[in-house]
Amino acid sequence: MHEEALSIRRSKLLPGDAMIAESLNNLAETRRLQGRLNDAVGDFREAAEVWAATLGPRHPRVATALSNMAVASREAGLYAEAEALYREVARIQLASIGPKHPDYAITLNNLARLKAAQGQGDAALAFARQATAILAERDELRSGTGAQAEQRAVQFVYVNHLSVLAKAANDGSGPAVLDEALDVVQRARNSDVAETLARTTARLAAGDGDLAARLRRMQDGIDLLEQAEASLPAASA
Repeated sequence: MHEEALSIRRSKLLPGDAMIAESLNNLAETRRLQGRLNDAVGDFREAAEVWAATLGPRHPRVATALSNMAVASREAGLYAEAEALYREVARIQLASIGPKHPDYAITLNNLARLKAAQGQGDAALAFARQATAILAERDELRSGTGAQAEQRAVQFVYVNHLSVLAKAANDGSGPAVLDEALDVVQRARNSDVAETLARTTARLAAGDGDLAARLRRMQDGIDLLEQAEASLPAASA
């Protein structure tokens, strides 16, 4: 379907038309999901080049194509290429949408995941902390339920931060890491994605080690508190 759409647009539009880039990006994502990573990388690259030529090199659409290209590169095991792309995405986002936008937080989170996949725990944790800090500040500023896209960003970033901390704790990091993990869990409980983070917390609490034990104790305390709160109306009636 996407190949046909691209073919039609190529036949009817000028070579540099932004709609061709859109079709290329869609086709590339389909090929990535099919495991055709080399083809996907090429299509994402062409989409980024077309968008850069038509919309400008610092347009968010260019960042989108480069970020998608980084995902395909990472999945192909091309970590150096993926990191270079993510860093370019971050530079574009800083110039176009600013350092407090959730999309910039997601890019930092992608760098954290990439570093974690390479066993670079300290670098992964540094990026994860930056991403969480951005979304935690936004969460404090806004009221009510956030937009769906931002909820996904919060979920994506908090879950990854907690996973990186769990790995650090299992590798023997000090109690400060455990305290940080509990702080992330508490932030998540007060966010729009509490249910998703609760599942992640339960999975980590089922394991071994200090972090799992502290998460279990924390959950036991939360359960007791909720039971006490539930009994208050009956006691005062």
